[in-house]
Order: sequence, then C-alpha cells, then structure tokens
Amino acid sequence: MLLSIIIPVYNVEHYIKTTLQSVFNQNIDETSYEVIVINDGTPDNSMSIVTEFSKKHKNLSIISQDNQGLSCARNAGLQRAKGDYVWFIDSDDTIVNNAIALLFPLMKMQADIYVFGLKKINEKNGMITEEYATEKTSLFSTMIEGKKIMNKVKKCPIQRCIFRRDFLLKNNLFFYPKIYHEDIELAPRAFFLAKSVYVADFAIYNYLIRMSGSIMSRIKIKSCYDMITIMHNLETFRKNNTYTCYDNAILKREIFIDMLIFFEYVYRCPDKEEVKKIIEKNHHWFRQISSYAISIHFPSFKMLIFSVLCFINPKLLYYKYLF
Repeated sequence: MLLSIIIPVYNVEHYIKTTLQSVFNQNIDETSYEVIVINDGTPDNSMSIVTEFSKKHKNLSIISQDNQGLSCARNAGLQRAKGDYVWFIDSDDTIVNNAIALLFPLMKMQADIYVFGLKKINEKNGMITEEYATEKTSLFSTMIEGKKIMNKVKKCPIQRCIFRRDFLLKNNLFFYPKIYHEDIELAPRAFFLAKSVYVADFAIYNYLIRMSGSIMSRIKIKSCYDMITIMHNLETFRKNNTYTCYDNAILKREIFIDMLIFFEYVYRCPDKEEVKKIIEKNHHWFRQISSYAISIHFPSFKMLIFSVLCFINPKLLYYKYLF
C-alpha cells in the first residue's frame, strides 16, 4: 500500500463530510491507499458521519480514544498506518480532485518528504489564496537534502507535507503531545534529518481558515506557554544532533524564529499580565537566543534588529509588538 491518510476528528460535524468526500473523490483504486480516522473523544455527531462513509469504503478504518488532543491523535494514526507514506489531513480541510493520482508517480522517487503548495480558503468571505511551497522557483521539481532548504521552504502547516512512514518511525518523529502549534515543533526536526525532500510546484491541499473554533482564531495564553516548550525542545534537539557550525546555524535560526513567533503571540494574547510573567521568567534565556542571530548565515536586517532589542532587554520585543 502506497499511502495512509490520517484524519483526527474532534467537533467537526459541520466539516467532516466534505473532508471525506474529497478524500474518496480521487478516481483511483481504493485498495492502493487507506484512510485512518481517529475519533479523539469527539462529543458531537462527527463519528456518525464517519461511520456512514466506512460502510461504503472498505479502506476506511476508525480508531477511538479518549480526548488527548491533535498530536496524540496523529501519533495513534501513524502507529496504525500501513502505507509507505503518510499524509496528515485535518478534518475541516479538503484535498483537490485526483490529488492522490498526482502523488503516486512522484512516490517512486522515494523521498523522505514531499512538500506541496496549498490553497488557503477564508471561511468568512470565500477568498482563496494559493501559496507555493517556496518562492525559490529553482527548487521546484528537485530532490534535495532537507537541512539545505529549511529556510527556503514553507514547512507548516504540516498538512502540506507527505512523509515516508519508515523515515518518521526510525527517527522517532512523533508529534509532541498536548501542545498547540505542534507542527512548528515537528517540522524542523523532520526536515533537518531528511536526506531527500522533493519540492512540488503545485497545490493539492485546501486549507480552511475558520472564523472560529481553530487554534489560530484567537491566541490564548497556552499558545505562549507552548511556544516556550517548543523552543526548549528544539534547543535539546540542536544539542543532541549538531556536529558542525553549519548544522548549529540552521537550528539556531529555527529557534530564533520561534522566539519571534512567541512575541507575535504575546502581542495577540489578551492575558497581558500572565504574558509579562512568562517574559520575566525566561528573560535570560531570551537574551541567549538573541545571540543566535550572529550564528545565522546571512541574517536579515529585521533579525539583527530584533536580536539587538532582545539582547538589551526582551521586554523591548514585547513593547515593540504591543505598541
């Protein structure tokens, strides 16, 4: 079997039917791929809809578990998957017609990761924006080592990537449990370790930007705490997996960018008092990360300015976003 499609389900009864229709509207032999739906303890009517699909499609299987969050649901699907490749699809998104037929010929190249463009669909106004996997057109239709394109390819959301299953399992590349923005934590590790990444010049995934109900619809204080966890995890990964100055620079760049994302979330989070406590607690560590910009090959002017501000005082980044 070539492909396993993994779909976690939680509170998506208004979306899951459309998602599954797109997955099965592929005009391809269904024995060549499987669909694994993980019931993450959803309290709504989503699973009744999934069950109806399972009666018509023998390649659809269901895993049920108590609610553990998106990361654990994806991990459960990965452990059950039988396909050579796995594709993590969200239960409110869709894939384009004949997407799988486009994928199968590419999979003969046996890349560790395939990365594609996606179409962002605004639920509120229906506006569609196509986003290519990279702005470097010279990288299209090429196979390249993952660490060499980490700062050139858009790795997130992770749904734009298709992974070789054995590559994930052998490198213990699972999603960190019970955090928001788990893609940001996994993607740098996966790309850093990937020996071969194929960059496609077309979009096969429709990413719905929901008006409400998604993690990104409103930034909560948990997002800020989880970004700290993500930075610490990547710092540990960097210390355990880098042996050259080049490798160190690559991962330091990722950690530095994550710090900037953290301060963006700080700006958008309404719980300002709690945010200030996080900044105070991590004051010295932020200053350390600010020095990483010096290690980055060809840092941007924006990176350097932010680095200086943070080194002087991390609160300056907070106030920069606040005002």
